[in-house]
Amino acid sequence: MTMGTSLSVGRADRWSGWALGAALLVGLAGCGHSQDRDYAVPDDLCGTKVDAELLGPLMPSGVKARTRSTRSGAVGGTCTVDVQRKEGARYDQVLQVKWDVVPHGTEPLKVKRGRLEAYGNPREAAIGDGARVADRGGIAVRSCPARGEGKTLAVEVYASIPAPSDVSERRAAFKRLLQDRLERAAHKRGCAD
Repeated sequence: MTMGTSLSVGRADRWSGWALGAALLVGLAGCGHSQDRDYAVPDDLCGTKVDAELLGPLMPSGVKARTRSTRSGAVGGTCTVDVQRKEGARYDQVLQVKWDVVPHGTEPLKVKRGRLEAYGNPREAAIGDGARVADRGGIAVRSCPARGEGKTLAVEVYASIPAPSDVSERRAAFKRLLQDRLERAAHKRGCAD
């Protein structure tokens, strides 16, 4: 009789342990980056509007965010998104967006091949005249005849935060952001059809 009671208690303890473990896993699964974000996702990037739904999936947890233009000119520009992870801490660059109008004969996807490889597993994407999307960034190009015969507009996006183990959603977010940035840069630079 005693043996039956201890066996029942042992099973109850095991079930309690499983229930506690399952509850912890469910709680941890809900702790994604967006839930830990105490800042508004920037709505301007490189001098043009950006939809928070495009930028948000690439943003980490933190308390404040800011954008900066670090290079701007007629043929190229660079801007960054920086996030302050904790109140009073320094800002860390988490996303960089570059655009360039490159001369005839330059093939940005070939020139940047090494960088794309460093971004991790680049794959072709249907954006503009050609694109590659990788685990930590991507590059998209399109012709820009308004800037001169054979000119090409190239847009590059890079995230400096580590890639998650399942990169499929992140790659999809990069693709959407690259498409948007390429279209907006083309329109702003007079390359649009």
